[in-house]
Amino acid sequence: MQRLLPQLALDDTDFDWFTPFFIRPEKSRRELWFVHFSREAKARDVMLDCHWKIHNSFAHYGESFGPKMLGHEALERRKIPLLTFDDGDRKSMIAALTDQFMPELHEKLRAGPLPFIGVLDHFGNRTAATIADFNSIVLAARDAGEIQIVGADGRRRSRSLQVITPDNAIVLHRQLTLPAFRKRIERP
Repeated sequence: MQRLLPQLALDDTDFDWFTPFFIRPEKSRRELWFVHFSREAKARDVMLDCHWKIHNSFAHYGESFGPKMLGHEALERRKIPLLTFDDGDRKSMIAALTDQFMPELHEKLRAGPLPFIGVLDHFGNRTAATIADFNSIVLAARDAGEIQIVGADGRRRSRSLQVITPDNAIVLHRQLTLPAFRKRIERP
């Protein structure tokens, strides 16, 4: 239900974004499912920033971060992760996103450039990552030579770029071709 209901709500409303968490009070055995829906990525980002700033604690029925963040497998008998929004959780989240989402991002980029907002559109609702977190993940991938960031004009952005704007796009890093290995074009 945790995976299905928010998606059904998004499909049947004007909302594009949500942040779902289970709140587990200290003195009660009952839990509250807290879901914040919004029409703008920025509203979702503000909600997540609040959680990260005050280090909320939430029971989380799934992986702490990543593609299976929303929901868990009922037949699995394991402890429910507690998401505390601390520095350790942020490091774990960024590592999980880098390991699990980068291959999926590369697959999307094979179809062509992806605006930075497209990264948020595709991955945002599946993680507790903020826009700043996605910014740092994309910049790290750029610094590792996996991708390039281009402006609205299609020209590569400077390596000194630290804040990716919505009009910037992400492209796969072009393979360098050495002159000796280029295919010769024979003139007729």
